[in-house]
Amino acid sequence: MSNKVFATLLVGLFAATAAYADIQVTVLPSLAPNFFGSPSWDGYTANAIYAIENGLTSYGDPNSPTYYSQANHFTPSQTIVTGFPSWLGQTDPGSVFGAAFANELGNRMHFGFDISASGGETFELDDISFNSVSSPNAGLDWGWGAGPWYYSPIRIGIAADGTIYDNYQDGSLPVVQVIYVGSGNSYDAYCDTCTTADQQAALDAAALAGGDYWYTGTYSVTGSSGATYSGSATFYVGEVPEPSSILLAGVMLLASAGALRRCSRSRR
Repeated sequence: MSNKVFATLLVGLFAATAAYADIQVTVLPSLAPNFFGSPSWDGYTANAIYAIENGLTSYGDPNSPTYYSQANHFTPSQTIVTGFPSWLGQTDPGSVFGAAFANELGNRMHFGFDISASGGETFELDDISFNSVSSPNAGLDWGWGAGPWYYSPIRIGIAADGTIYDNYQDGSLPVVQVIYVGSGNSYDAYCDTCTTADQQAALDAAALAGGDYWYTGTYSVTGSSGATYSGSATFYVGEVPEPSSILLAGVMLLASAGALRRCSRSRR
């Protein structure tokens, strides 16, 4: 084989290898406890990180509010965060679900993720951004831009040499994988001095105001090659949709207009 032919093959080999450089953005929807005040938040995030790291769709005790489960279809009342005790749309949750749920403050939709690079590509936590839209209406629309961030127990980075960043290291450190419990949003209900019956009425009213809707979260990341990669997941909040409604989901998401009411954002 001539040197010229060998050189041509070598260049072709490197080109083929470079073509496989990629970043996969896998978005994982889950209904979480309310970060703002939930006593089960830390337990939930620990279960979520373990499940995502190990490729599990659920993990933990199903009879505990710390239970992590990937799911994307809920009724409107199940996705309300509250300023009073509630869980999955029910007030006085300690009586309904058990003592472990007594001090929960409702539920928020979260988009967790597992972002992984291959083929020599790397990225930084600071390179990740988030955007979410709800349709019809834009009552839950929000997002956040790229960095600066920091790695933490709920935003774990893994470097190419296997080094794990989970102790508040700078988000500019390059990694090949990041696992995060996620951002999200939900409609809210408050009734500070009400009876339990009044609280239930406030929760039901918030669910009715939100109505049936789709809520989509998208993460984007720019890799070391300069290419940008994205991944999305969608919650359906309402009754089981007709097949035609599923096909029209993408169109519906483009029709977002106007906020329904004040909404409560989750931790970034």
